[in-house]
Amino acid sequence: MTARRPLLLNSVLLRQNPHNVGEWLQRAELYLQAADSGNASSTSQAGQAAACLEDALRTVQAGKAVNG
Repeated sequence: MTARRPLLLNSVLLRQNPHNVGEWLQRAELYLQAADSGNASSTSQAGQAAACLEDALRTVQAGKAVNG
């Protein structure tokens, strides 16, 4: 449960401001760190990181973007 804490905290921050580019990049980095630590298969974690960045591209509006 404590391994998921950074992702859950990041999720809360993104709900507060979905246009925060830095938090989206941090979320992708968290997925990649989970892949390096061996919590799950590296391929699935890298896929989740890529999907996270795709979500960021769909969500962030250029005029409202902050921190990035």
